[in-house]
Amino acid sequence: MSPYIKLYNILIPKDHELRLILELTGSESVYEELKDNLLFSRWSEWKTIDPIRMFKFLLLNILLKI
Repeated sequence: MSPYIKLYNILIPKDHELRLILELTGSESVYEELKDNLLFSRWSEWKTIDPIRMFKFLLLNILLKI
């Protein structure tokens, strides 16, 4: 769990779309879907950015037009 979850719960309203995104992109379900993918299974060996984090970043970038 993130060390910022308490701050997240304070700042993000209960009905905000970011909460829905967090639920839909829960890392356990995404990791489970991708575990058999060769490239995904080796990302930690390559010391790259976590694919889930990258996905969330790109999604927020699109939604918030950052």
